[in-house]
Amino acid sequence: MYAVGSAGYYNDHLLANGGTYLAQPVPPFTWNLAQMRRAPLLEPKVIVARKAADRLSLTSSAWDAVPCEELGPRSLGSPAPQWSSHVKVAYDAAALYIRFEGRLPEDWTPPPARSDDNRLLDEESFGVVLAPDNNPARYFRFAGGPDGAARYDARHGFIEDPIDPRFDRDDVSWNAEWHYACTVADDATCWSALFAIPFTSLGTGDPAAGTEWKVNFDRVHRARPSMPREQSLWSSNPGTTSIGDRKAFGTLRFQ
Repeated sequence: MYAVGSAGYYNDHLLANGGTYLAQPVPPFTWNLAQMRRAPLLEPKVIVARKAADRLSLTSSAWDAVPCEELGPRSLGSPAPQWSSHVKVAYDAAALYIRFEGRLPEDWTPPPARSDDNRLLDEESFGVVLAPDNNPARYFRFAGGPDGAARYDARHGFIEDPIDPRFDRDDVSWNAEWHYACTVADDATCWSALFAIPFTSLGTGDPAAGTEWKVNFDRVHRARPSMPREQSLWSSNPGTTSIGDRKAFGTLRFQ
């Protein structure tokens, strides 16, 4: 039997209902079973990277022809994110291009710019993890905030010595060559970002059509630095807690 507040319980629900589950339905009765049946545990999500004729920028018109994928709740079956986000993926012979866009509230305050600092991951930002060799235990992580100087890159799982302080952690000493651009709309109702990641930085060549990688995308939204954060994920399972959850990774398929 679970103790109140232990695994299997939602503390947010307890706080909202005076420490009791009697006021409202509780998990698993609140789970969206139709959505959960589409979880990666049962049917991995797939996003297709469209082949581009030319190098893409944040404002390239070619993005209009690339379908978008919505980001959902961090844990499958939880309510949808309050502030919607979507992602598009394309590539050419040299690089992978990932374009994000997310809605913003009226009272949004830009966070401080941070570079190669994991505090960026808790502020307003978009992020991606990539496992080009299809081994989810070894992946590359990139993130960027609404200021062009706020960017983060690391690799995870490449250090095999258990006494190395970077073992099973993000290795931020790894610094790749990649391009990041972002912009906030003039009316501040949304912001967008572009990750342009050369294949050489990932140790791989131009992927052939049909090639598949493990991948996931996320967005962290925080209206103000003092406010709680909302994290959304493209691919998640029941109980997923972060973009680094390898069991939740989906599939990136090159067209």
